[in-house]
Amino acid sequence: MKKQILPPLQLIIAASSLFLLTGCGSNNTPAQPNADIIVASDIHYISPRINDYGEKFQKVIDGRDGKCMMYIEEITDSFLSEVIEKKPEALILTGDLTFNGALESHEDLAEKLRSVEAAGITVLVLPGNHDVYNPYAASYSEDTSMQVPSASTQDFKNIYREFGPDEALSADTASASYMYQLNDSLRVLMLDFNTVNAMYSYTDETVEWIEKQLKRAQKDGVYVLAAGHQNLNAQNELFRSGYVITNAGKLRQLLTGYGVNLFLSGHMHIQHYTTEDDLTEILTSALSVYPNQYASLEFTEGEVDYHTVETNVNADGFDEYGYYCVDKMSNPTREALAETTLTETEQNQIADFFTQANYCYFSGDMVSYEAIDPDGEMMEFIKEELPEFSDYFRQLEKDKGKDFRHYHVVP
Repeated sequence: MKKQILPPLQLIIAASSLFLLTGCGSNNTPAQPNADIIVASDIHYISPRINDYGEKFQKVIDGRDGKCMMYIEEITDSFLSEVIEKKPEALILTGDLTFNGALESHEDLAEKLRSVEAAGITVLVLPGNHDVYNPYAASYSEDTSMQVPSASTQDFKNIYREFGPDEALSADTASASYMYQLNDSLRVLMLDFNTVNAMYSYTDETVEWIEKQLKRAQKDGVYVLAAGHQNLNAQNELFRSGYVITNAGKLRQLLTGYGVNLFLSGHMHIQHYTTEDDLTEILTSALSVYPNQYASLEFTEGEVDYHTVETNVNADGFDEYGYYCVDKMSNPTREALAETTLTETEQNQIADFFTQANYCYFSGDMVSYEAIDPDGEMMEFIKEELPEFSDYFRQLEKDKGKDFRHYHVVP
């Protein structure tokens, strides 16, 4: 059971906007898609071959991004065990598979994924910005670190060749993008925005390849589900640069012009979704960040159901550690509060509010966000006394009352 830091939810919010993947001017009306898929993002796995979890590694991970890296082996193994037990048709991993792109981490994760495919489950993977051409690829031993080779795009394709690239209907030569025929009614367009020539972007050659695949799917009367690592829609106005890919609008219009209206991504580590230019993008929160969520995505005769699932991490004391990692994200707040005249008790109360607010935002539970500051007193204090944080919370206020852990549409 996860640690209860907020009042239990009684309400499940369903998205009210109509969503339907349709063909664009096709003579062949696509059959309604049917598929049972598990989606995860941002595992940030690191191989024990290059990491002893010693002093140096602990200093590196003692940051403020909330990743539960001291238990990443247990998180990954517990998650994959749940996938095998649930037996979906496919597992889609939308990038940042590794902590720092080291070849050993990719190789060892690929070996773990082979057990999933051995259970009869299709595995489809994409690189994220951490996975390829990473200048911080390193090994860690006691109090030292040493630079190690990072994967290139070709390395990534070679290591994960049986998890999409080699079995694809078509593969792009300019990136690690590919089109995969999942079943008779659904194709998955996996888009790579992390090549050496187009980091956080895409090349003209890739755009030509994408359009060719979309035309082919339209002609064949097949639905297309698209996925990538970085974002096509702005989920938070403060986080566009480094999150939304270059020229995202052009790609959105290309996709929706051929009836692709659902895009899966990650990268921000938050659980969220938005609709822009008729494209609904769902970000699945980071598997490496507490509460370590992945998602179930089901298509049933045009009905779409997406909901998150918390991984039951098989490790003693994990929930306490997970909450500790979330709490570390409030350290900048504690430093700012220390410069005020507030009492230590008051400082702790406000820092705890920040921790709970971040937990809500990263897990997608913005319904419970309302409960942690029902009278708005904390927000008023932040605006007056901590203006450096006020813009961030204004963005959170826009999502107050929404549950981004669920997306359900009935056509």
